[in-house]
Amino acid sequence: SAGMEASISRAATETALKVAKITRGNSEEVAAIVGTTFNNLGGELAGTTEQKLSTIGNILTKTQFKFQIKDFAQLGESMKFGASTAASYNISLAETATTLGQLNSAGLQGSRAGTAFNAVMRNMNKASEELGFELLRNADGSLDLAGTLTELEGTLDGLDIDERASLLQQLFGDEGM
Repeated sequence: SAGMEASISRAATETALKVAKITRGNSEEVAAIVGTTFNNLGGELAGTTEQKLSTIGNILTKTQFKFQIKDFAQLGESMKFGASTAASYNISLAETATTLGQLNSAGLQGSRAGTAFNAVMRNMNKASEELGFELLRNADGSLDLAGTLTELEGTLDGLDIDERASLLQQLFGDEGM
């Protein structure tokens, strides 16, 4: 039930069963991931509860298939560690899923991707102050993570590879580098 009202829990179960069938995921794991994602990021989505759950199912399913993610449980571990951070920093579900998918494809699989995402976000304000780049916001107030990372990248232009690596490690730590 993921702490949900009965009607929401029923709708989430239906979504989870559909996602589990499509992704060949374990239905209990998929249900927990859908529930956690809904609890953390469902409020930002438009539509009825059923439409929000359907959107969550669609985004997560597409993420698993688009990126190097072996199964839904691996994506779930990333979301488990990253969803609350995304909610705290007001990052959209689509951008969160894409970022976590890219981290998984880069070799930071499962919880390691979520942990790296957390470390980057935990230090993003500090990095923006030290380097003088702007945290960009979308019209709805959500963080434009891709745009913000492009801003960060622009501040690193001109540094050689060793200086860049050292600065990123200093600002974001080992987990966020």
